[in-house]
Amino acid sequence: MLMDRQVVVEYIYLVALAVVEVPVLEAVYILKLLPSQTRGY
Repeated sequence: MLMDRQVVVEYIYLVALAVVEVPVLEAVYILKLLPSQTRGY
């Protein structure tokens, strides 16, 4: 039982990390691109 619960917790943790990380990485990437583009104009 403990092993099963641990696996579920780890799976939820990984899914939550993926859901949180993707938008954050995209936002950082966009924020890095926007200043260089706006400065160019």
